[in-house]
Amino acid sequence: MNPLWRVDYLLFWGGALILIGAVMAWLSARRLARSFRIAVLFLRVLALSVLLVIALNPGHWMSPPEAGSSACAVLVDRSGSMAVEDVDGRSRLDAAREAVLDARDALADPDQIELFSFSDNLKRDDVSTLRDAVAAGGPTDILGAGSALLNRFTELDSRLLGMVLVSDGRQVAAAARDDLAMRIRSMGLPLVCVPVGGAVEQPDLSVRALRRLIISFGDQRVRVSGMLSNRAMGEVRVAVRLMDESGAEITTAKVTLPENSERVVTLELPSRDPGYKEYDLEVVPWEGESSILNNSTRVAVATLENRMRVLLVEGTPYWDSKFLVQLLRSQKGMQVTSVYRLSADRFFRVETVTSEAQQIEGEVFPSTLEELQEYDVVVFGKGVEYVLTPARIQLLRTYLSDHGGCVLFARGKPYVGAFEELEAIEPVVWGAGLGSEVRALPTEVGRDVGLFGSMLPDVNDAVWQTLPPMRGSHQVASLHGFAQVLLSGRSTTASGLKDLPVLIGRRVG
Repeated sequence: MNPLWRVDYLLFWGGALILIGAVMAWLSARRLARSFRIAVLFLRVLALSVLLVIALNPGHWMSPPEAGSSACAVLVDRSGSMAVEDVDGRSRLDAAREAVLDARDALADPDQIELFSFSDNLKRDDVSTLRDAVAAGGPTDILGAGSALLNRFTELDSRLLGMVLVSDGRQVAAAARDDLAMRIRSMGLPLVCVPVGGAVEQPDLSVRALRRLIISFGDQRVRVSGMLSNRAMGEVRVAVRLMDESGAEITTAKVTLPENSERVVTLELPSRDPGYKEYDLEVVPWEGESSILNNSTRVAVATLENRMRVLLVEGTPYWDSKFLVQLLRSQKGMQVTSVYRLSADRFFRVETVTSEAQQIEGEVFPSTLEELQEYDVVVFGKGVEYVLTPARIQLLRTYLSDHGGCVLFARGKPYVGAFEELEAIEPVVWGAGLGSEVRALPTEVGRDVGLFGSMLPDVNDAVWQTLPPMRGSHQVASLHGFAQVLLSGRSTTASGLKDLPVLIGRRVG
């Protein structure tokens, strides 16, 4: 055994970890049958025990040989990029060579330094051959050169004291093995990396999908959007194509893109059969690109056959919620059930199919998880304190965390005063009422998740400056964990007020 820590500490803390893990496994599996619960407990204890054995580090340990020569190896990159002259008017190779040889000559025993040069292979050098080296090698293979060096010293039964790597780049060539760092660490070798040269901007065109998975219905036209980027290519007019799985072109668009800029490009798919299909959004390669590996991105489209089921509940009906419901009902892929409280004991339900209001009594909200799972989305308006009870809130938490449900608070703060039980699933902690109008501003996070530029106008679109301001907003004291601000707002009158989170998304569970 060669334990990672002292054995007494390791056994004590390892035993404590196994005990804690067993208790947590037993408690987390309380909803399972007893046989499954015992199986979960056993697997958790077994996994933690295996980790404890690994920490004890069993193996056959040998000390390195004391005999043989000892040296420190210096590896100098001689790939083609080292010919770039951006180090005080000298090439990168000249600057690296001069620094290495000057440092070697300053040592009391220069013979303890062994010189090597590398690109796609490793070459043993001395002072004269290193002075004559030319930056004309193949692609940089740091992993291959390092592995070859370790193998060389192992075969010669000599001791390697350390490695100094002088290069202008990173791993480029495909490596036969990629465990160099692990081998160096296992040998206890010091490794010093010395970068040379400056940044060189590589001309490149790239495209990145704003949404990698798009959910649609069979009768919808789907918009596939990507972020097109031009880096150091000058102004170009390129073709962006949408290809199916067989490589056939579905649609294309011509895009003019200035140098060092980005632009959202959107292509439309016609209606299609239900199911899951993948497409490639690609920009046609342009002469002079440094790489074409990022000229294509994969997009998946899941076309649903069944309608999305929506439940909207509002304890204090507002006129703008009516327009939200009308918008949802106008979507062919949605089936909406809305419930409104008109007085203390009067509730009305409106179904999409019948479009007739019916007064209901008793349970106005699903009372079991099975009933709640009948809906894909639950939307709350104002006055939820008249509808939600602690039991229903717990049902919502299970619906969100364990069953992938979706809850939308469509009217900002959905209650008056405080509602501690509901705060656990809300995305924010509410502050005081704002008292001033707010103008909406999309965020880059909203673009990254595909909301702007694909489903809605891009963040830089002029339409955002023309929208009327919003009223009745509340300040946000803080965001809960995993919350993302997709749309922010800025007060049109108050001075010194920070941007206000307006549209927030949060994953629960």
